[in-house]
Amino acid sequence: MWNFEVTKLWIVTLMFQYFDCKDCIDTPEGYRGIFESVLETGVGGDHCVARGLMVSIVGPYSYENEDCPMNLNQKPDSISEGGNSTYWAWVSGSHNLEIYLKIAEENVGNPYEAAAEMMRFVGYTEEYIDQTCSYSLTVLPRENLRGLVVPTWASLFLQFEESPFNVTFDWDVSRRLTLQGFSNFTGISGCAGNVINDTCLQEYLETYSILSSIKSEAGTIACVEEFRGMFCNGESASLTQARAFFHGCIDANPLFTGLGYGYSATDNQLTEREYIARNSRLDEIGAASFTLYNPYEDVIQNYTRDSVTLLNQN
Repeated sequence: MWNFEVTKLWIVTLMFQYFDCKDCIDTPEGYRGIFESVLETGVGGDHCVARGLMVSIVGPYSYENEDCPMNLNQKPDSISEGGNSTYWAWVSGSHNLEIYLKIAEENVGNPYEAAAEMMRFVGYTEEYIDQTCSYSLTVLPRENLRGLVVPTWASLFLQFEESPFNVTFDWDVSRRLTLQGFSNFTGISGCAGNVINDTCLQEYLETYSILSSIKSEAGTIACVEEFRGMFCNGESASLTQARAFFHGCIDANPLFTGLGYGYSATDNQLTEREYIARNSRLDEIGAASFTLYNPYEDVIQNYTRDSVTLLNQN
């Protein structure tokens, strides 16, 4: 009798799991529709999202007329800016998509604050969250992504040792990066906080500035080749210069943990798993990309809300 009851409970549990899965959002366009509805109405943020979907926040970029001081280029047609010249794009799993719906619900009618909270959750530093710039959300079918990797320090060392990069770090430098690359970022870089400025050590600032400029202009592989030329294929790079390399060439910013999980400076805690995948054109992988925030739509929405308020007052 006991076994029969246990079996019944197991069957009921499976039934609930089946129905839950069946109700989950499982297409990029389906997610887009629900997200935009939640942000507009403040209702419906408690949806599950199928594990076959992944996501990437895109930006900052210029909406028009080079209006974003941090990036004069407009929205890319690939997961990350740069198309084929950018080797990897940062992506997150389906649980982030569920979190983003809750953030949209908490910031109803305020696309900038919703976008800002989403970026903080996924590990953007404050210097890249700017109300004059535009941001998009790209939802991707996981099965169509190429070269999906969990970016721990160890896995990145292996990726860079192989073609087309062929970078070799000093053994002690790689060991210390693994142990301290996140927890002791200030000690390694000299930077007072998570912003790159004149508080940083000169060797960090110089290495990062050179490499990030080359990545922006010519892409990831050109950035890596510059680093190899500067530091004997990477072997002569100090701990500080090696950390600047990861920041400058693949955007592993001060909040990059190297543990395979993101980090929120707002809550000072690990968030969800993060990944890198080969950068791909959106139309080749069945992605849905839509605007999270641009300053022009925000002005129009504020104008509309103000007009409605005045009409109601009259």
